[in-house]
Amino acid sequence: MKDIEQLYTLWDEFLKEWPAQRLRTMTLDEYTQAGSKDTFTYWLEWRLRDLGSIRGIWASKFGIFSRANDEPKESHGRLRYCDSHAWYSALGATAEEAFEKVRDYVIQIAELASQGDVDSIGALSFKDSEGRSLRIKEAEGEAFRWKVAFHYQNRQNPVIVDVFKPALLAAYTGRDASESMTALQKAAIAKRPAGMGILEYGRQIGMTQQQKNGGAAPPPAPCTNLIYYGPPGTGKTHKLNEILEHEYAQTNVSPEEWRNRFIAEKITTLKWWESAAAVLYDLGGEADVTQMTRHPFIQAIAKTKSIQNLRATLWGALQHHAIEGSIVATQNRAAPAVFDKNASSVWKLAGDWEDACADLIALVDEFKRGPQEASVIQRYRFVTFHQSYGYEEFVEGLRPVLNDETAQGEVAYEIRPGVFKQLCDEARQSPGQRFAMVIDEINRGNISKIFGELITLIEADKRDPLNGEKPPIEVVLPYSGEKFSVPANVDIYGTMNTADRSLALLDMALRRRFEFRPLLPDGALLGKVVFENKEINLCQMLEKMNARIEALYDRDHCIGHAYLMGVKHFDDLKNVFRHRIIALLEEYFFDDWQKIRLVLGDNQKEKAHQFMTESETDLNALFGENHELENHALKRHYVLQEKAFSEPDAYIGIYQSFSSN
Repeated sequence: MKDIEQLYTLWDEFLKEWPAQRLRTMTLDEYTQAGSKDTFTYWLEWRLRDLGSIRGIWASKFGIFSRANDEPKESHGRLRYCDSHAWYSALGATAEEAFEKVRDYVIQIAELASQGDVDSIGALSFKDSEGRSLRIKEAEGEAFRWKVAFHYQNRQNPVIVDVFKPALLAAYTGRDASESMTALQKAAIAKRPAGMGILEYGRQIGMTQQQKNGGAAPPPAPCTNLIYYGPPGTGKTHKLNEILEHEYAQTNVSPEEWRNRFIAEKITTLKWWESAAAVLYDLGGEADVTQMTRHPFIQAIAKTKSIQNLRATLWGALQHHAIEGSIVATQNRAAPAVFDKNASSVWKLAGDWEDACADLIALVDEFKRGPQEASVIQRYRFVTFHQSYGYEEFVEGLRPVLNDETAQGEVAYEIRPGVFKQLCDEARQSPGQRFAMVIDEINRGNISKIFGELITLIEADKRDPLNGEKPPIEVVLPYSGEKFSVPANVDIYGTMNTADRSLALLDMALRRRFEFRPLLPDGALLGKVVFENKEINLCQMLEKMNARIEALYDRDHCIGHAYLMGVKHFDDLKNVFRHRIIALLEEYFFDDWQKIRLVLGDNQKEKAHQFMTESETDLNALFGENHELENHALKRHYVLQEKAFSEPDAYIGIYQSFSSN
């Protein structure tokens, strides 16, 4: 790390080499050229790396970049390739056309920075071939934008600090990392001590966070990978609910954080026409498309759905749901018809929009009211694995778009993040909070199919430490092409039912990466039931049955105490035994009624107290005389004795032998 004076000198050298007026005549080769150390992009990423690093992010952050080799590469929906360059497809058909738009973008940033207009910098974006805003992934485009702005600002009256990682700014300012970079930069500048140089201040932010982490190379934040396992009814889910309530639910939240969570949970699931209606209502009933695309509702939905051409998508939704008689020219109108626009392309709510959008109105009104006293933020997700559960639901996948969302009414597909990726994205924005992914019946899923390449990333030493450093390992997601890592503040909990035969097939990769903690039946949690002056000790009854099950089968198939936790009266006990415990024993022993009788102690009771009795078959009645059959050669026949369920001694006899008294 160079000293501060050297850094100021380096900054001066950059501005001498790349003054703002040169940007207007900058050529494509001057902007990016593989192997050259004098290009504009090389300066920003490498030579100025000690004045706010933007390394470790894909070259596509520059809009267009020079390729290091000329091997043929097929273009796809997001990027276009030629022998010498690659660029965002929406920027144009050729490298030269794309570069013109990128150059205009850089010029705008520099001009706004010199004016100190932070808000306008935050609202900037690349423009497509028709001059419309192009949605660029925040992790790629935002750091580059603010890096350019930092170096072209008025150094005597700086408005931007050379820290471009939201997590670092949020931690230093006490804000939430999910806030915009504009808000975080403003908050950081507001805390700059009077008279302190902007580079000194940037170094102070970095050193402060380093000291908080206790050293030059902070270790990854501790994370939990834990699976509770045990027989059915041992309170595995109950245990997790207690953990979630105490450690991952928060009632005292800031309005900003509440709004971010509200948008993530309730707004991002809206259809495009619903989001447009909600935004128009929030903006007073009318707005143009540019205003709408800047609204946080639309921004959040676009990020969730990985939309590249946001403006066109939103415009299409408005057109399809325009009222009859509108000046909007479209052949594909869809219900409900709630939009109209004037000659100035200002859209407004129209028709029977109040009835059609009643739920949306209530949703926006709730958002405007803000957090209530009883508001709770849940920093966790709960899923249940099953044989059909896959990578698409857990990480990311393609989802069909409903007919009225597409241009000609045909089915289209869009990339949607899965529940785990959504949680990781939220956790990355709030590094000071803990988040939890809870997976019920984790052993029922195909782990390789569900986790895919993420199985390595969940290890503690492979996590993103959220301290501003590059994660130890990142993978490229197959659908979106995004780089992804698992934040250290995401804990993963699972539950396993050991009575499930699929446990033996548990993926060894999962066993190596999780701590396993047993939850066994605990009869001490149970009480007693009194009926007809007879006391039934539920603890002794459960322990005796489980001892017999362990002898006849194994410990993994015991009966959990949760089956009897709700038993307060004798009628409760009768109902649980008749409809739950007997059924569970039938499943365990595959209709081997003799073993079920042994578990219930029926072989030691008087016949009136036996839940199951052996019934002799009257062969003569069935087959007539001279059948030549012997009773001992036939399969034993057992019947359930309903009257026994109403006898207290039938339950006491499970753990207490009357013949010994």
